[in-house]
Amino acid sequence: MAVYGFIGSFILILIEREILRAIRSYRYKYGQGVKRVLLIGSSGVTSDIARSLANTSKSGYEIVAVAGPKKILPDEITTHHYSYLDAALREIELNEITGIIQTDLYESPEKNQKILNAAQMHHIDYSFIPSESEFYSGKNSIDIFLGYPMITVYQTPLIGWGAIIKRIFDFTVSLVLIIVFSWLFLIVIILQKIFNPGKIFYKNERLSQFSKPVELLKFRSMTHLVGWDSHNVDDAAEYRAMGREDLATEYEKYHKVSHDPRVNAFGRLLRATSIDELPGVFNVLKGDLSLVGPRPILPQEVHLVKGRAALLHSVQSGVTGLWQVSGRSELSFEERVELELYYAQNWTFWLDIKILFKTVGVVLRRRGAK
Repeated sequence: MAVYGFIGSFILILIEREILRAIRSYRYKYGQGVKRVLLIGSSGVTSDIARSLANTSKSGYEIVAVAGPKKILPDEITTHHYSYLDAALREIELNEITGIIQTDLYESPEKNQKILNAAQMHHIDYSFIPSESEFYSGKNSIDIFLGYPMITVYQTPLIGWGAIIKRIFDFTVSLVLIIVFSWLFLIVIILQKIFNPGKIFYKNERLSQFSKPVELLKFRSMTHLVGWDSHNVDDAAEYRAMGREDLATEYEKYHKVSHDPRVNAFGRLLRATSIDELPGVFNVLKGDLSLVGPRPILPQEVHLVKGRAALLHSVQSGVTGLWQVSGRSELSFEERVELELYYAQNWTFWLDIKILFKTVGVVLRRRGAK
């Protein structure tokens, strides 16, 4: 009965919320319950908010007026524009404004206070949205410190219980995968001995969370030059030793090459099917990697992930991630970093589940693997 009650209440709550959402959208369509907003700001965030709220029937907001530089007003939005703040505040009552949204603080405290006072005098809502995305990305909390409101910003939600839940999930799933695919491991090992004599596994030093070095485990898919350490290869230097200056230049520019001559015939099959990545589940079981996360970087790439990109060092690297399900080899290094930053700052357990399911689809379609 408890299980039936839980399932029934869950379904009824979903139905109730959808009905209420439909009623709310219907009322917005006819202008009922819509908040008439004065938008104040001069940054790209101001433009983004104006675009996002433009569809009143969905957002419940109507951008009645914008105060700020003309260039921040999107072309597709027609509304009152004020170049001067005082003019916009004087006509709050005339424009029937019911709320103010400010996205940038002025250098003058008196000017900021004037906006707040205008909202209080007209008994309307006032909201402030920081124009710097770092202030509201990741996880944040609001507390009172010495009588002042204090916003504490954690650049990733992967702290506390989030990190604990993720580790329990990683350990359980990786253990199950090792058991389920043990037959595949055995077959690949035998075929590796026949068609690709030499070491079965390829160990490569990468940097994971907090720049901790880990040995990434893969099925070997390359045949390196004699005398080269296959564990920690300077790719550009090896290409030059092969007389392939074009590949060395391509690697230094894009941090990858389209057609690597070191990949042998059996290795191409492993890569095309992504089976070469399968031993990574042992790294996950051990705790060196997560199932989902940013790509573990090479030691020589450290200088490329400084500044804002250094956030990637704060979370555990993964076997798969947003970049793998969003184009993989077709993406540039900068695009990969942007996707991984988004993941680190917007992680949820359900995002991990979604990426894992998409990874299965990408592997089955053999899309982007090289």
